[in-house]
Amino acid sequence: MYPMEDYMTTTSHLFRGMLTEPTAHHLCDSGSIYGRSYQLNAQRDFAAEPQATLTIGPFGPEITVSTYHHIEACLELDDLCTQFNVLETPSVWNSDKYYGVDSEQECWLDDHGFWPKDRCRGWNSYNWENNFDQVLQGHSLERDSEDYVLLQVHGGCDVRSGYTDAKLFKIQDWMQDYWLRDDSRFWIPRADAEAAGYESPELDPVHGWDSDGIDVRVFGYIGHAEAYDHRSQCDVELPVDFWEHLKHQKIEGVQDACEH
Repeated sequence: MYPMEDYMTTTSHLFRGMLTEPTAHHLCDSGSIYGRSYQLNAQRDFAAEPQATLTIGPFGPEITVSTYHHIEACLELDDLCTQFNVLETPSVWNSDKYYGVDSEQECWLDDHGFWPKDRCRGWNSYNWENNFDQVLQGHSLERDSEDYVLLQVHGGCDVRSGYTDAKLFKIQDWMQDYWLRDDSRFWIPRADAEAAGYESPELDPVHGWDSDGIDVRVFGYIGHAEAYDHRSQCDVELPVDFWEHLKHQKIEGVQDACEH
């Protein structure tokens, strides 16, 4: 169990602890060869990293979205979260309802009015298209019409094992639509975009303003992207082979959740 003061501060402090929390080593986990996530995370300065990164290399574009920044923007801690998170760490996960907790923690949630959503089906972010740099697993909960999440972080190497104990977070009211989405935006230099086949529109003399780049929004994966050009003040089409011909580079971007 971590010292109580470690869980009495902020969402970012708690989540940083989860990202570096040593997880049990399982026979299925090949981390001894490749390095487990929690071991690699110990070397990172999460707060200093960009919200999102677009890397365009010889094998095409790759997007990485900072799970740390996303959690910090979307989740918060209230008194109930703090009470749950300082309960004694379970020696065994034996809850009949939830991942990452024991029967006593399950009873605590029941006694404090928490109800599982989605028929108590748990979820794992590995199972859908996303660009988060960390795998998350959890259960969606509700209490007095407010939404919470019982959250685990994958700290191993093999996604089948190596998860932290579950911690309780409250989803901020204005983040309901963003909580499990990783939408991000990247400013691509106009010269690079035109070299990749993009045709810049004429400047709209009334509504537009000249800019030296285009704003590309990516939803879930690189194939689902929209571009916005301030010259015309509207969405624009990208050439089919745009990403193939774009200059190799690394571009820092922002997440929609972090900007709201």
